Amino acid sequence: MITYYKITRNSETGRKFKALDSRCAEVRKQIAAIGEKYGFGHDYYTRGENAAGGVVAVCFPEGKEVDAKLWKSGECGYRTFAPHLKGEGKKIREELNACGEVTRYEYNDVMGVGDIFHLIGVDSNDEFYVVAMNKSKSSGIPADAVEITASEFSEISNGDE
Repeated sequence: MITYYKITRNSETGRKFKALDSRCAEVRKQIAAIGEKYGFGHDYYTRGENAAGGVVAVCFPEGKEVDAKLWKSGECGYRTFAPHLKGEGKKIREELNACGEVTRYEYNDVMGVGDIFHLIGVDSNDEFYVVAMNKSKSSGIPADAVEITASEFSEISNGDE
């Protein structure tokens, strides 16, 4: 059963989520700079368990010529490419990897969820973080997490339930 929580942004747990959000923003900023350098901009795919980083493929705009010496066809969809694992492509891969990554498991850890097959949902507004999760998967809900209704969750997360 899904249980919903709200957490004040300036509480201990809220500060942990904020720190993760800040790390995500920094990783995305670094990837965007690499995207501008190589022409894929902000259009890329990450590993599914990642909140940020861990780029597995990039998407070039329609009509953009892709340098086959640097990029091989990706497996994430139409016009996706991954850097070659040798030569100059390897340098691009190393640049992307150097950005770091933030996994969704790190968000799970904040709420005491150690089950790798269960990912919590997190959203926020200016005042609160809200979390949707299976309560039975947690080894301990933080004391500053207040259980709320689904409708309150929806209201705080701007209607995105």
